[in-house]
Amino acid sequence: MIDDPEEEAWQDLESKAKNNTPEKQATDLERLRAFAKDVMGDWPEGGGFDGLELQEMAVKHGLLEETTQHKPCVEEGCFCASMCTPEEFEGGVTCYRRTALLKG
Repeated sequence: MIDDPEEEAWQDLESKAKNNTPEKQATDLERLRAFAKDVMGDWPEGGGFDGLELQEMAVKHGLLEETTQHKPCVEEGCFCASMCTPEEFEGGVTCYRRTALLKG
């Protein structure tokens, strides 16, 4: 663990730069285009979709990933702690996490 926040920030930036290859950028662009096509699939005729369908599309195209939790998670944007009961956590609750594609 790094005790110096400035050093930690530099290491994080360096890590992101190493992972930002042209191949990864092409793959990310492909995923975003496929997601956009799914979202716009019913346009202009209408039909629309709900939040669950949007979530499923995001998982399908790698914008979100599913994880099973047995206790409330602390992931930003996750509401499992306020939406699920202790009994539900015993059996496992599916949470959805933003992937690096959405985190930038």
